[in-house]
Order: sequence, then structure tokens, then C-alpha cells
Amino acid sequence: ALWAIVMGPVLAVYAQSATGPLFCKLRRLNRPVRDLRLLNAVALILIVLGVAVQLTRIDTPATVSAAQAVYPSGAVGYLNRHVVPGQMFNSYAFGGYLIWHEFPRYHVFIDSRADTVYGARLLRDYLTVYRANPGWARVLSTYRIGWALVEPQAPIVQVLLASGWRLVYHDRVSDVVVHRPSLIQSTTTQP
Repeated sequence: ALWAIVMGPVLAVYAQSATGPLFCKLRRLNRPVRDLRLLNAVALILIVLGVAVQLTRIDTPATVSAAQAVYPSGAVGYLNRHVVPGQMFNSYAFGGYLIWHEFPRYHVFIDSRADTVYGARLLRDYLTVYRANPGWARVLSTYRIGWALVEPQAPIVQVLLASGWRLVYHDRVSDVVVHRPSLIQSTTTQP
């Protein structure tokens, strides 16, 4: 590291001397463009075409399948059919997806902006609960958590189930564990 600090400026001086003749030649080749309308039109067409190509790739079966393999889309479907009361504790990895699909109906506990939006205390509290470290119950009580949406292999799942919480939804990506399942209401209408 010290070598880079000392040698960086020295090498920069030598690099500037070596590239000076090249920049002189490039400066002579640089001519002002007289009419930018054509150039702007071409750039705009390329941008529109690029956006159109990207939009056609958003909801292909491959991208939907890939999202279902990583994100809690099944749990979100469950949440759309049921009203789960209380504050949510969610996996850090699911935060952005849940904001996109469930805000403002449900508010996430944490998401990938933890280092900029949330404080260090919240991140510590999240890790305490997720890892089922001592004090997890106090943290859930402090934040009035009524249910959790986390990965099935999260350490807190088994601890919550052993503490009387109930598993109301499960797939290979996510579990929904509820403290008081009797309060869950279905949003589907029965004939």
C-alpha cells in the first residue's frame, strides 16, 4: 500500500510525458460537429430500441421461474389471500421484493438498505432474531412482531415453532410463521 502511495504520482508524471505526443495527434483529429440533430436522432433511436428490447425480456417464463426460485413469490401469493395481523419480521434477502409487492399493506423489518437507511442497532437486532441468539424474544417484543417471513432454513424458524408460533405457509423458498394464527383472515370470498 505504501508503494502505491509513493509510486502513483511518479508513474503519473512519466505516463503524461509518454502520452503527450499521442494527445497532440488526437487533438488535431477532433473537429466540431456542425449539425447535432442527426446525431441526437440516432442516439434517441438507439436508446428507444434498447429500452424496448429490455422490456420484452422482463416477464419471460425464464425470468419468472428464476424469480420464483429465489424470492418468496408463493408467500406473497399467500399474503394476497390472507390478512396477517401485526408487524412483520422478514429476511434481509426478501426485503426489497416485499417492498415492491406488499408496500404499503405490509412494512418490512429490514431490506438491503440496512447500512444507509437503518441504524446499526436495527441490523444487530435483525441478526439477533434471525440467528435465534439470546435476546431474540425481547427484540420481537420490542418491535411488536406478530409474524415472520424467512427462509425455511433460518435458525429462528425452529425456535419460533418450539415457542408456540405456527407455520401457516411453507415452500422451498420461504416460511410464514405466525404468533397468533387465529387472527388471520382470508381475503377470498366464499360462494
